[in-house]
Amino acid sequence: MKVVIVGVGTMAMIVADIIIESHNFKLAGFVGTTEEEKVLRSSNVYHEFPFLGDRGIIHKLKEEDIPGFVCAIGDVYIREKAYYECCEAGLTPVNAISSKAIINPDVSLGRGVIIAPGVILSHGVKIGDNTILDPGVVMDVNASVGLHCHLSPGVVIAGGCAIQKNVMLGAGVIIEKSLKIGKNQVVAAGTVVNESLEGLYRKESE
Repeated sequence: MKVVIVGVGTMAMIVADIIIESHNFKLAGFVGTTEEEKVLRSSNVYHEFPFLGDRGIIHKLKEEDIPGFVCAIGDVYIREKAYYECCEAGLTPVNAISSKAIINPDVSLGRGVIIAPGVILSHGVKIGDNTILDPGVVMDVNASVGLHCHLSPGVVIAGGCAIQKNVMLGAGVIIEKSLKIGKNQVVAAGTVVNESLEGLYRKESE
């Protein structure tokens, strides 16, 4: 299956590496913002793989025999919006899973998930749609992460924790055992969380 990567930043490079080494997918190129198109138009983003255009071309991709996509955008809200734009255009979200990750056989993965090298997922872990796990993330037994989350490098989530949707965890965050992190939370890099956090209200303009 041919796929596009939505995004052109560092996470997009990680995803490109994963797709290139995969036998299931073929990378067609990258899709970005209108600002990125001004800089990258008619150029290659990564090796020989081109910048295809801004997100305005998403609805045309299926007609061009590019049915799959992965959203590699760090901002959880921008990534959520891009994900649903692609789904509404009839594209299929695919999982970009590094062969260098360690994943227990009974882990449950949603759609459009990115699992970078060095990730360790233990028994019973659940990952929601369109969620990014950066290099070195560790999730212990029966921990779960909801939709559209971003776990930065080195995050450790202890057993039984539940992370709700649109949560951003900074590099090196540690979530202690059996805690709940409510939706829309942003936890600063290096934080050790030892009590549950309530969900936050998100304004529609965000």
